[in-house]
Amino acid sequence: MIEYHGWIVIREGYCEEQESDNVLNSIIFELRLKIDELRKKYCSFKIELMALNGVHQISIFGCSNHYDMDWIEILSLINWISINAIGSYGLLYYNNNVSLYLLLYNF
Repeated sequence: MIEYHGWIVIREGYCEEQESDNVLNSIIFELRLKIDELRKKYCSFKIELMALNGVHQISIFGCSNHYDMDWIEILSLINWISINAIGSYGLLYYNNNVSLYLLLYNF
């Protein structure tokens, strides 16, 4: 079983004074599209993008019986965030009790 839990605060840059609301809004718009696309394709995880007091945050929870594409897509989304919203930060807890041997040899 593969389980993951996490959160990410979405920030355009490292310093709030140097951030642009227009750029951040563009990032959030693209992020919403990506999240909506993921929701349509996969159902073994829950992902929410929310805002509170001007701070945007993603919450992620997933649980799958085996290693599959939904986990790869979540990692891909996190990578996209790290490239496009460089001031973002968060935590991702991951537990995998699937044997590496099974993953390599597809048993």
